[in-house]
Amino acid sequence: MTDQLVVFMPTLPDDVIALAKELAPDGYRVEVADLDLDREHALGLIRKADYLLGFPYHLDREAFEAAAGSVKLIQLLSAGFDEIDVHLSAEHGIPVATNGGANSVAVSEHAILLTLAALKRLPALSQAVLDSRWPVPNTYSSDIFELSGKTFGLVGLGQIGKKVAHLAQAFGATVVYFDVFRPDPSVEKDLDVEYLELNDLLARADVVSLHLPFSELTDRMIGREQFAAMKPGAVLVNTARGQLVDESAMLEALDSGRLRAAALDTLAHEPATVDSSPLVGHPRVIVTPHSAGSTWDSWTTRLVNGFSNIQSIAAGDAPRWKVSP
Repeated sequence: MTDQLVVFMPTLPDDVIALAKELAPDGYRVEVADLDLDREHALGLIRKADYLLGFPYHLDREAFEAAAGSVKLIQLLSAGFDEIDVHLSAEHGIPVATNGGANSVAVSEHAILLTLAALKRLPALSQAVLDSRWPVPNTYSSDIFELSGKTFGLVGLGQIGKKVAHLAQAFGATVVYFDVFRPDPSVEKDLDVEYLELNDLLARADVVSLHLPFSELTDRMIGREQFAAMKPGAVLVNTARGQLVDESAMLEALDSGRLRAAALDTLAHEPATVDSSPLVGHPRVIVTPHSAGSTWDSWTTRLVNGFSNIQSIAAGDAPRWKVSP
């Protein structure tokens, strides 16, 4: 029997590709394609592929037409799916699946990392030492805070949000949440979290952490009205998608002091630089380069989940973690 062809997209570091080939089950062959680097080669592989795996975000109509004859599943290794045209995929009869929460540990840890760094002003204090200054701690203490005893507001209670809730509670925070689609009350009881409408959460929370996917429902859902509703001196953490926030309104809230700090792993336009975004380099903003989910540990989990879902399709089962158009 001929091996099933799994086309990994796009080109990633050699160690990631080597791991993908190592973890591929027997009977599956992994080849790498990159539409940006060699379009014709990529289209040729897509036409022969049984599955697409990775981050195939640049699939256009021609690529979907190439895939339509043979590809049975587009298996993403990300939790987000806003960069792939799920409507075009559905039009060509190809299901799309996310990573099954494989990076939820990495992202939830990063959310807490950003929270603590913002509350304790880690970048500013570290930079002071690098600048040959050793600030007297008491001169900074009125602007340094603990997570313990604070109200931690989750906007989104999916797999990542739930893990963040546990971590925040371990630090002694009280957790409240809002979600576009409220889960069963039993979930709230099990997690020991309280549901609030969004503006009520914003008024109460010392830290607001975003964990919703980008969609028409969540596009710039945190705007001027929401910043005005926030508890003065709150911290905003975003490890979800930059498009959830009106960045102009966030900048105004930071400059006015309404927002104490913003700790962001994602911006509306990436990559961002000091020249392209006023948030990069702002004294009250921490920015990491959309790296929350990118731990070495998470790669194994992502790939195991991905190949498991591919095997489910091969066995005639429905895909797990399927994205609806």
